[in-house]
Amino acid sequence: MKALAIDSAVTRFCIAVKNNDATISTSFNIGMKQSETLLVAIDELIKKASISVQELDYTVLCAGPGSFTGLRLAYSALKALTLAHDIPLYAINTLSVYAQPYKNVPFPVLSVIDAKKNKFYIAGFFNGKEIIPSGDYTILQVLEKIANYFEENLNATVPPLSNERPSMQSVQGAVCSKNVSQSDTSSYFDKNVGGGTICTNQVLCCGPDAKLFSEKINMLVSECGKDKQDGKSEQGEQKLEFGVPSSFEKNSASLSTIFFPINFSCITTDSLFTLAEEKIAKGEKGSEDYDGPIYLRASEAEENLAK
Repeated sequence: MKALAIDSAVTRFCIAVKNNDATISTSFNIGMKQSETLLVAIDELIKKASISVQELDYTVLCAGPGSFTGLRLAYSALKALTLAHDIPLYAINTLSVYAQPYKNVPFPVLSVIDAKKNKFYIAGFFNGKEIIPSGDYTILQVLEKIANYFEENLNATVPPLSNERPSMQSVQGAVCSKNVSQSDTSSYFDKNVGGGTICTNQVLCCGPDAKLFSEKINMLVSECGKDKQDGKSEQGEQKLEFGVPSSFEKNSASLSTIFFPINFSCITTDSLFTLAEEKIAKGEKGSEDYDGPIYLRASEAEENLAK
Protein backbone atom coordinates (compact mmCIF):
# COMPACT_ATOMS: atom_id res chain seq x y z
CA MET A 1 0.00 0.00 0.00
CA LYS A 2 1.00 3.61 -0.49
CA ALA A 3 0.58 5.86 2.52
CA LEU A 4 1.67 8.99 4.39
CA ALA A 5 2.11 9.08 8.19
CA ILE A 6 2.71 11.98 10.57
CA ASP A 7 3.47 11.96 14.29
CA SER A 8 3.47 15.57 15.52
CA ALA A 9 2.20 14.88 19.02
CA VAL A 10 5.41 15.98 20.73
CA THR A 11 8.13 18.53 20.02
CA ARG A 12 10.09 16.08 17.89
CA PHE A 13 7.89 15.11 14.96
CA CYS A 14 8.22 12.34 12.39
CA ILE A 15 6.96 12.00 8.82
CA ALA A 16 7.09 8.93 6.58
CA VAL A 17 5.90 7.89 3.13
CA LYS A 18 5.35 4.25 2.29
CA ASN A 19 5.49 2.92 -1.26
CA ASN A 20 4.55 -0.73 -0.84
CA ASP A 21 7.60 -2.35 0.81
CA ALA A 22 9.77 0.77 0.63
CA THR A 23 9.51 3.44 3.33
CA ILE A 24 11.18 6.83 3.54
CA SER A 25 11.05 8.66 6.87
CA THR A 26 12.53 11.67 8.59
CA SER A 27 12.25 13.38 11.95
CA PHE A 28 12.70 16.93 13.18
CA ASN A 29 13.35 18.34 16.63
CA ILE A 30 12.89 22.02 15.88
CA GLY A 31 10.54 23.26 18.57
CA MET A 32 8.05 25.87 17.44
CA LYS A 33 9.07 25.77 13.75
CA GLN A 34 6.94 22.75 12.86
CA SER A 35 4.53 24.80 10.76
CA GLU A 36 7.39 26.06 8.59
CA THR A 37 8.68 22.56 7.93
CA LEU A 38 5.72 20.17 7.74
CA LEU A 39 4.36 20.82 4.23
CA VAL A 40 7.81 21.14 2.68
CA ALA A 41 8.87 17.84 4.27
CA ILE A 42 5.72 16.05 3.06
CA ASP A 43 6.29 17.25 -0.50
CA GLU A 44 9.95 16.21 -0.44
CA LEU A 45 9.29 12.72 0.94
CA ILE A 46 6.53 12.01 -1.58
CA LYS A 47 8.91 12.94 -4.39
CA LYS A 48 11.66 10.71 -2.97
CA ALA A 49 9.21 7.83 -2.70
CA SER A 50 8.50 8.20 -6.45
CA ILE A 51 4.75 8.47 -6.01
CA SER A 52 2.18 11.24 -6.32
CA VAL A 53 -0.31 12.40 -3.70
CA GLN A 54 -3.15 11.03 -5.82
CA GLU A 55 -1.67 7.52 -5.50
CA LEU A 56 -1.90 7.43 -1.69
CA ASP A 57 -4.21 4.69 -0.40
CA TYR A 58 -4.52 6.34 3.00
CA THR A 59 -2.95 8.80 5.42
CA VAL A 60 -2.51 8.32 9.17
CA LEU A 61 -1.58 10.48 12.13
CA CYS A 62 -1.29 10.52 15.91
CA ALA A 63 -4.65 11.81 17.11
CA GLY A 64 -3.48 12.82 20.57
CA PRO A 65 -2.92 13.30 23.36
CA GLY A 66 -0.02 15.61 22.69
CA SER A 67 0.93 19.12 21.69
CA PHE A 68 -2.11 21.29 20.99
CA THR A 69 -0.45 23.04 18.04
CA GLY A 70 1.35 19.98 16.68
CA LEU A 71 -1.79 17.84 16.55
CA ARG A 72 -3.74 20.56 14.76
CA LEU A 73 -0.99 21.04 12.18
CA ALA A 74 -1.02 17.36 11.19
CA TYR A 75 -4.80 17.24 11.07
CA SER A 76 -4.93 20.35 8.88
CA ALA A 77 -2.39 18.97 6.41
CA LEU A 78 -3.93 15.52 6.06
CA LYS A 79 -7.55 16.67 6.05
CA ALA A 80 -6.63 18.93 3.13
CA LEU A 81 -5.46 15.84 1.23
CA THR A 82 -8.66 14.02 2.19
CA LEU A 83 -10.84 16.84 0.86
CA ALA A 84 -8.80 17.37 -2.29
CA HIS A 85 -8.21 13.75 -3.30
CA ASP A 86 -10.70 11.68 -1.25
CA ILE A 87 -7.90 9.88 0.60
CA PRO A 88 -9.00 8.13 3.82
CA LEU A 89 -7.45 9.56 6.99
CA TYR A 90 -6.89 7.26 9.98
CA ALA A 91 -6.33 8.77 13.42
CA ILE A 92 -4.61 6.63 16.07
CA ASN A 93 -4.32 7.36 19.80
CA THR A 94 -0.76 8.58 20.38
CA LEU A 95 -0.24 6.41 23.45
CA SER A 96 -1.29 3.31 21.52
CA VAL A 97 1.21 4.18 18.79
CA TYR A 98 4.11 4.45 21.22
CA ALA A 99 3.20 1.17 22.94
CA GLN A 100 2.61 -0.83 19.73
CA PRO A 101 6.16 -2.26 19.36
CA TYR A 102 5.92 -3.81 22.83
CA LYS A 103 2.46 -5.35 22.67
CA ASN A 104 3.79 -8.89 23.14
CA VAL A 105 6.18 -8.45 26.04
CA PRO A 106 5.11 -10.51 29.10
CA PHE A 107 4.58 -7.61 31.47
CA PRO A 108 2.44 -4.45 31.62
CA VAL A 109 3.50 -1.55 29.40
CA LEU A 110 2.86 2.10 30.21
CA SER A 111 2.94 4.60 27.37
CA VAL A 112 3.95 8.00 28.75
CA ILE A 113 3.91 11.66 27.69
CA ASP A 114 4.70 14.46 30.14
CA ALA A 115 1.51 16.53 30.51
CA LYS A 116 3.17 19.10 32.80
CA LYS A 117 1.56 20.39 36.01
CA ASN A 118 2.83 17.24 37.80
CA LYS A 119 0.77 14.95 35.56
CA PHE A 120 1.37 12.53 32.70
CA TYR A 121 -0.73 11.38 29.77
CA ILE A 122 -0.67 7.61 30.24
CA ALA A 123 -2.28 4.44 28.92
CA GLY A 124 -1.48 0.93 30.12
CA PHE A 125 -1.40 -2.23 28.02
CA PHE A 126 -0.84 -5.95 28.54
CA ASN A 127 -0.98 -8.72 25.97
CA GLY A 128 -2.28 -6.29 23.35
CA LYS A 129 -5.18 -5.11 25.51
CA GLU A 130 -5.68 -1.80 27.28
CA ILE A 131 -5.53 -2.20 31.07
CA ILE A 132 -5.38 1.50 32.00
CA PRO A 133 -7.46 3.81 29.81
CA SER A 134 -5.80 6.86 28.28
CA GLY A 135 -5.93 9.63 30.82
CA ASP A 136 -4.35 12.64 32.47
CA TYR A 137 -2.92 11.09 35.65
CA THR A 138 -0.84 11.98 38.65
CA ILE A 139 1.93 9.54 39.48
CA LEU A 140 0.07 8.39 42.59
CA GLN A 141 -3.05 7.62 40.51
CA VAL A 142 -0.99 5.46 38.14
CA LEU A 143 0.68 3.67 41.03
CA GLU A 144 -2.67 2.79 42.57
CA LYS A 145 -3.98 1.51 39.23
CA ILE A 146 -0.91 -0.68 38.76
CA ALA A 147 -1.20 -1.97 42.33
CA ASN A 148 -4.84 -2.90 41.74
CA TYR A 149 -3.98 -4.56 38.44
CA PHE A 150 -1.29 -6.74 40.01
CA GLU A 151 -3.63 -7.66 42.85
CA GLU A 152 -6.40 -8.72 40.46
CA ASN A 153 -4.08 -10.56 38.04
CA LEU A 154 -1.39 -11.96 40.32
CA ASN A 155 -1.78 -15.51 39.01
CA ALA A 156 -2.86 -14.66 35.47
CA THR A 157 -1.32 -16.55 32.59
CA VAL A 158 -0.76 -15.31 29.09
CA PRO A 159 -0.67 -17.21 25.80
CA PRO A 160 2.70 -18.09 24.27
CA LEU A 161 4.38 -15.10 22.74
CA SER A 162 4.12 -14.89 18.97
CA ASN A 163 6.99 -14.42 16.54
CA GLU A 164 6.20 -10.70 16.71
CA ARG A 165 7.82 -10.44 20.14
CA PRO A 166 10.20 -7.45 20.10
CA SER A 167 13.89 -8.29 19.76
CA MET A 168 16.11 -7.95 22.79
CA GLN A 169 17.77 -5.00 21.04
CA SER A 170 14.43 -3.16 21.14
CA VAL A 171 14.17 -3.47 24.92
CA GLN A 172 17.78 -2.75 25.88
CA GLY A 173 16.79 0.60 27.37
CA ALA A 174 14.50 -1.18 29.81
CA VAL A 175 17.38 -2.38 31.96
CA CYS A 176 19.29 0.87 32.17
CA SER A 177 18.25 1.52 35.77
CA LYS A 178 19.55 -1.95 36.76
CA ASN A 179 23.05 -1.29 35.32
CA VAL A 180 22.92 -4.38 33.11
CA SER A 181 25.41 -4.28 30.27
CA GLN A 182 24.19 -4.54 26.68
CA SER A 183 25.87 -7.92 26.29
CA ASP A 184 23.89 -9.23 29.28
CA THR A 185 20.53 -7.79 28.23
CA SER A 186 19.24 -10.94 26.53
CA SER A 187 20.08 -13.24 29.44
CA TYR A 188 18.61 -10.73 31.89
CA PHE A 189 15.25 -10.70 30.16
CA ASP A 190 15.23 -14.45 29.59
CA LYS A 191 15.79 -14.97 33.29
CA ASN A 192 13.52 -12.23 34.63
CA VAL A 193 10.66 -11.70 32.18
CA GLY A 194 10.43 -14.75 29.95
CA GLY A 195 7.77 -17.28 29.93
CA GLY A 196 3.89 -17.78 29.79
CA THR A 197 2.96 -16.07 33.03
CA ILE A 198 2.47 -12.46 33.87
CA CYS A 199 5.66 -10.94 35.23
CA THR A 200 4.50 -9.26 38.41
CA ASN A 201 6.17 -6.19 39.86
CA GLN A 202 7.86 -5.25 36.59
CA VAL A 203 6.47 -2.58 34.29
CA LEU A 204 7.94 -1.36 31.01
CA CYS A 205 7.60 2.37 30.33
CA CYS A 206 7.78 3.67 26.78
CA GLY A 207 7.19 6.99 25.07
CA PRO A 208 9.14 10.26 24.96
CA ASP A 209 8.97 10.83 28.72
CA ALA A 210 9.37 7.26 29.97
CA LYS A 211 12.67 8.00 31.71
CA LEU A 212 11.33 11.01 33.61
CA PHE A 213 8.21 9.13 34.66
CA SER A 214 10.16 6.01 35.71
CA GLU A 215 12.52 8.03 37.88
CA LYS A 216 9.64 9.74 39.65
CA ILE A 217 7.46 6.67 40.16
CA ASN A 218 10.35 4.44 41.30
CA MET A 219 11.18 7.09 43.91
CA LEU A 220 7.53 7.10 44.98
CA VAL A 221 7.48 3.28 45.28
CA SER A 222 10.57 3.48 47.47
CA GLU A 223 9.07 6.22 49.63
CA CYS A 224 5.78 4.35 49.98
CA GLY A 225 7.73 1.33 51.18
CA LYS A 226 9.41 3.42 53.86
CA ASP A 227 6.04 4.96 54.72
CA LYS A 228 4.54 1.56 55.33
CA GLN A 229 7.48 0.37 57.42
CA ASP A 230 8.06 3.51 59.45
CA GLY A 231 4.64 5.15 59.44
CA LYS A 232 6.04 8.16 57.65
CA SER A 233 7.57 9.02 54.29
CA GLU A 234 10.48 11.31 53.71
CA GLN A 235 12.48 12.57 50.77
CA GLY A 236 15.54 14.28 52.20
CA GLU A 237 14.10 16.49 54.92
CA GLN A 238 10.73 17.01 53.23
CA LYS A 239 7.79 14.73 53.99
CA LEU A 240 5.71 13.62 51.05
CA GLU A 241 2.16 14.94 50.97
CA PHE A 242 0.57 11.51 50.69
CA GLY A 243 0.45 8.28 52.60
CA VAL A 244 0.58 4.70 51.41
CA PRO A 245 -2.20 4.04 48.88
CA SER A 246 -4.94 1.85 50.35
CA SER A 247 -4.38 -0.69 47.58
CA PHE A 248 -0.81 -1.15 48.85
CA GLU A 249 -2.12 -2.25 52.22
CA LYS A 250 -3.85 -5.13 50.43
CA ASN A 251 -1.00 -5.89 48.02
CA SER A 252 2.37 -5.39 49.67
CA ALA A 253 4.11 -6.95 46.65
CA SER A 254 3.41 -3.71 44.79
CA LEU A 255 5.98 -2.01 47.01
CA SER A 256 8.69 -3.86 45.08
CA THR A 257 7.37 -2.87 41.65
CA ILE A 258 10.10 -1.60 39.34
CA PHE A 259 9.34 0.61 36.36
CA PHE A 260 11.85 0.20 33.53
CA PRO A 261 12.20 3.03 30.99
CA ILE A 262 12.94 2.15 27.40
CA ASN A 263 14.75 4.46 25.00
CA PHE A 264 12.27 6.30 22.82
CA SER A 265 12.50 5.57 19.10
CA CYS A 266 12.58 8.69 16.96
CA ILE A 267 10.74 6.81 14.19
CA THR A 268 7.17 6.12 15.32
CA THR A 269 5.58 6.11 11.88
CA ASP A 270 6.11 2.37 11.41
CA SER A 271 3.65 1.82 14.25
CA LEU A 272 1.22 4.24 12.62
CA PHE A 273 1.33 2.28 9.37
CA THR A 274 0.84 -1.02 11.23
CA LEU A 275 -2.13 0.18 13.28
CA ALA A 276 -3.80 1.90 10.33
CA GLU A 277 -3.55 -1.21 8.18
CA GLU A 278 -5.02 -3.29 11.00
CA LYS A 279 -8.04 -0.99 10.87
CA ILE A 280 -8.22 -1.25 7.08
CA ALA A 281 -8.04 -5.06 7.26
CA LYS A 282 -11.01 -5.00 9.65
CA GLY A 283 -12.98 -2.87 7.22
CA GLU A 284 -12.98 0.21 9.43
CA LYS A 285 -13.54 3.56 7.77
CA GLY A 286 -11.30 6.57 8.11
CA SER A 287 -12.01 9.63 10.22
CA GLU A 288 -15.05 11.78 9.56
CA ASP A 289 -14.79 15.43 8.53
CA TYR A 290 -15.77 16.56 12.02
CA ASP A 291 -13.23 14.39 13.86
CA GLY A 292 -10.35 16.19 15.52
CA PRO A 293 -7.49 15.79 17.99
CA ILE A 294 -7.84 13.98 21.32
CA TYR A 295 -7.33 16.37 24.22
CA LEU A 296 -7.39 14.54 27.56
CA ARG A 297 -7.04 17.68 29.63
CA ALA A 298 -9.79 20.29 29.80
CA SER A 299 -8.86 23.83 28.84
CA GLU A 300 -8.93 26.60 31.46
CA ALA A 301 -12.20 27.84 29.94
CA GLU A 302 -13.74 24.36 30.24
CA GLU A 303 -12.52 24.05 33.82
CA ASN A 304 -14.06 27.41 34.69
CA LEU A 305 -17.38 26.38 33.15
CA ALA A 306 -17.35 23.20 35.21
CA LYS A 307 -16.98 25.11 38.47
